Amino acid sequence: MAELRDSLYKKVLYIDLKEQRGTASVADVRLAYQTDEFIDNVVGWRFRTQGEVGWYDFVLNMAEISDFIKATKDWLALPISELGKTFFSGEWSWEAERGTEFKIEFGPCFETPSKTDWFIVRLQIASEVLRKEERFHVDHSCLAIFVDGLSEKG
Repeated sequence: MAELRDSLYKKVLYIDLKEQRGTASVADVRLAYQTDEFIDNVVGWRFRTQGEVGWYDFVLNMAEISDFIKATKDWLALPISELGKTFFSGEWSWEAERGTEFKIEFGPCFETPSKTDWFIVRLQIASEVLRKEERFHVDHSCLAIFVDGLSEKG
């Protein structure tokens, strides 16, 4: 399962790729909204899901996902000296059926212009009955974990 978490772990995109259908994959896609709460001095802080929006049996285009994985892995493999002067950005459409939309866009985080390993991710997911747009503030490690999760079946 792929997880894309914002840097404060307040929002999480989950993509569970379940079944291949030719060039497409059926997936459960969920957006979870979390809060952190203090349990006690032994346990410490834990995240609790406050709400969730889900699209079940959402059909995604695996060729587009594979292109995203390749571009991301190429960028993540750059030496540190190159990462420091290279932004990762782009927009991918992963939907595979009419009447649905799944767009993910990465761009530089202008709130932290000196940190090229932080991104703003704009996400648009829609089915015939439900549409959601979100904005995530993500860093290099969150992106790497997300790509590793997608690569398991991608």
